[in-house]
Amino acid sequence: MKKDKKDCGCGNKSPKIKFDTPAGVAHNVPYDIDQQWESIGKQTSSHNESYFDTNRNGMKDAEIVKPVQPSEALEFQTKLDTLLLNVGNLLKSKNEAYGNTSLNPPNIFSKLDSSEAICARIDDKIMRIKNKGLVSATEDTLTDLIGYLLLLKMSRKK
Repeated sequence: MKKDKKDCGCGNKSPKIKFDTPAGVAHNVPYDIDQQWESIGKQTSSHNESYFDTNRNGMKDAEIVKPVQPSEALEFQTKLDTLLLNVGNLLKSKNEAYGNTSLNPPNIFSKLDSSEAICARIDDKIMRIKNKGLVSATEDTLTDLIGYLLLLKMSRKK
């Protein structure tokens, strides 16, 4: 059954919408609220105080950050993604080699639960870094430590 379309009166033309943003402000980029309040006094703004109200869109103070330059943001994201991918692949390969013993310890010799056992491994890694320092020889220890911290987070969510 085909419905008849009612004429809305627009003459089938798409409305032209123009969005304006204040000078120096980009769309969908979080800004430091203190910086914005300071700028109100320094320039003429057509916005009232609710424009800068952080809770108007459900944002909490912790979500308000200073703007990051696009190239810096992309570089950071790329480095973070690479690190997370490498640590994730390491954890997956070790899980495949050893079984899921980090989150489900076999308790053959040790009777520690998964969180306590992971904390013991974290202590070992921290002591190695403390004794040897952060040098190329301990770079793998730092990666292991990151992995164990992720495993600890996972074990506490069980």
